[in-house]
Amino acid sequence: WSFEIRSRIKHVENANITDDEKCQLFVDHCQKKLNDQNEMYRNQLRYRTSHIVDYTSAMELTIENFVKQGFMYQRIEYDCRIALVQYHYTDAVLKRQYLIEKPNENQIQLFKRLCKFKYEEAITKYHFNSLKQCIPEHSNFNSIRNQLMGKPSIIDSIQDGTIRKKLSKHYIEVVEQAKADIMILARDAAERQMCQYQTKYNMEMNQMWQHEKILPTDQRLTSTMIHLMEKRLANIDARLEFICKCKAQLFQLNTNVL
Repeated sequence: WSFEIRSRIKHVENANITDDEKCQLFVDHCQKKLNDQNEMYRNQLRYRTSHIVDYTSAMELTIENFVKQGFMYQRIEYDCRIALVQYHYTDAVLKRQYLIEKPNENQIQLFKRLCKFKYEEAITKYHFNSLKQCIPEHSNFNSIRNQLMGKPSIIDSIQDGTIRKKLSKHYIEVVEQAKADIMILARDAAERQMCQYQTKYNMEMNQMWQHEKILPTDQRLTSTMIHLMEKRLANIDARLEFICKCKAQLFQLNTNVL
């Protein structure tokens, strides 16, 4: 059983049952409580919808899907938080293992510097990729949303229906184009920043290896240090990649809802 469950039953006094049975009873109680709440909310929904004229099964299905998407949104957030704890834990373990190798001050500072440059290189890379992937989806999403958004009151006040419709269409096109241009500018700026940090990180790595060649043997990084360093850099990359995937999933859910 997880620590959260075991900690909740710690103060339960019952000599007739084992800790395993206590945990099972606690989980069953929580599940029953959730099921009761679910049934209560369903009854409230039935009561309220029974007073709506022309309420159809299609409307009920829409409500069901909306609730499910809300749960999916929360599930992604929870999964992301759980995974980030694991990434943080792995990071802390690798740092500790590196220090156990008794690195000198230069090697400690080198490790910190490489991790900083790797973080900057990775976060700008995933930021650029997110923008690049989002532009087509953002355009389709905006096209739908702009059809529904309010127009300036001066357009709505025009009496001639043909002119009003033509101006409305032109207004939506201008707004969509302006937003698309802003997204492209943001993408290009992110690409320049990504290239800058990639160059910085690669230069630092090259300088490290060149410097290692001229150091006395007893002052070089050990194979264990290098292995731990590689694992820590890979963990930084994996953590940021996972965050970007979660953000992309949340963005997709928001798009589907709207």
